[in-house]
Amino acid sequence: MMNKLIRKFKRSILDRDPGFCDMYESEGSRTAAQEYLTHIRPPLQQQFGAQRLTVLDAGCQAGRFLIPLAEEGHDLIGIDTSGFALRRARRHAKAKGLSVRLHRDTIAHLRR
Repeated sequence: MMNKLIRKFKRSILDRDPGFCDMYESEGSRTAAQEYLTHIRPPLQQQFGAQRLTVLDAGCQAGRFLIPLAEEGHDLIGIDTSGFALRRARRHAKAKGLSVRLHRDTIAHLRR
């Protein structure tokens, strides 16, 4: 119980959690995300051309896909159940001057 309380304190007050893997800050995760995006860009471009897309990143975590797609000019909506992860995603987006919409919820509750 005390460990859980300490972890919540660190997350809410200090914005830290040693047990949380920030996949945006992790070099390996960013590289894997870029590799994945390299594979999905051609079909997206074939289907939609160069138009700006509205993209839903379900389970966006700290923004590993959200940030690169927003940098390309797409309109991003991120959803995650972790408020901590969303705060990290918001901070990463702000640091790059990007505007993204983030929601704390499950995909089951998402409405257009």
